[in-house]
Amino acid sequence: MLQLLWSALNVALLIYFIVICFRATKLLRENLGLFASILFVLGLLSFIGQSGKGNTVQNEIVKQGFVAQDHLDPASIKSITLTLEESLGNSTNLRIHYGKDSTGKMVPINAFSNRNGFVSGLEWVPQIILVKTTPDNTDFIYKIVGILRWKLLGSTVYSQTKRYEKAE
Repeated sequence: MLQLLWSALNVALLIYFIVICFRATKLLRENLGLFASILFVLGLLSFIGQSGKGNTVQNEIVKQGFVAQDHLDPASIKSITLTLEESLGNSTNLRIHYGKDSTGKMVPINAFSNRNGFVSGLEWVPQIILVKTTPDNTDFIYKIVGILRWKLLGSTVYSQTKRYEKAE
């Protein structure tokens, strides 16, 4: 519920910011002229267009327990999506791609973790994904560690470590 309220707050602040920008443009046009207001709008658009470029760090995810796809029967490759956490309006999921080796045992090929739904103002950054099969070869055991970043208008306000685990 808190995550849904945080997302709604982000949307409300964004709408309010857009209203303020329109009012500022109107004031600039009235006080300084059309050229100043056009320059202001172009300046804002250039900042918005550049906000996600150049300052992002490539996230390195540590993945363990996976087998190369070329060692498996191509016809046996499948995927499964597991819900790790579900709250009102959004969920955190784990998608596992797996196949069968020459002995018929299920082996994980790759895994991805993401958030779905209304996630404005929340950024999920998985850092460690460990997946292996159970001893009876019927299910998967996993451990995911990551950071949930709570953002307000694009700036991180709080970083929360999250851990999801399904043990044997």
